Amino acid sequence: MLFHEMQAGEYVKSDAITAQVAQAIRTKAEQNGTPLLREVSDYVKSLKHDTSDKATVFRKRTASEIITSGYQTGCTDRGVVFLTLANELGIPAVYVETFKADSLGTPNAGMEGHVFTKVYDARHKQWQIYEPMNGFQDSYTLGSDIYTPMAIGRDHSAAYLVNERGEPASAPQRIDGEEALRAVATHSLPQRADGNSWSASLGDRTGRKIGG
Repeated sequence: MLFHEMQAGEYVKSDAITAQVAQAIRTKAEQNGTPLLREVSDYVKSLKHDTSDKATVFRKRTASEIITSGYQTGCTDRGVVFLTLANELGIPAVYVETFKADSLGTPNAGMEGHVFTKVYDARHKQWQIYEPMNGFQDSYTLGSDIYTPMAIGRDHSAAYLVNERGEPASAPQRIDGEEALRAVATHSLPQRADGNSWSASLGDRTGRKIGG
């Protein structure tokens, strides 16, 4: 599967609002001589963290709606905004649903996950793990927590589950709520959490392998 063959996501669509923010980011990067991705991350960080209505808006807002509200409720919102702006700026980026490795397959374990992304590094001609707040990562880890990738897509409205061989499903599914997340968490476990093999069969529009 190539990058451009992935089903379009409902929450990462570009519009006048995201285009305006992306242009402001591009201008700032040019003025400061800083990488675009760093400026995108700084913008994501600037959004206020507010979970007061998370139960109502969880995985229901577009990037434009999140930007307009001025706040994000967690890693999903941050990922949606990051992906939209990165793609708006011409940087291929995909959504990665992960779960804390030591909780998968453990009876009665709490469901702990995190949204990472992968971006195409044109300089090194490879896809790399990128955490929207913390930048490039060598693996799916945050501090001492290790996460296992379970699905990839344009966003959580069209995510392709990956199997133990790192192969994506032929059709995407929605991961838009607690029930859907729990279903994904119980999916057959894929390979290592180091991010090196799960997406070996994926590529972008030029045929370059995502993750390769």
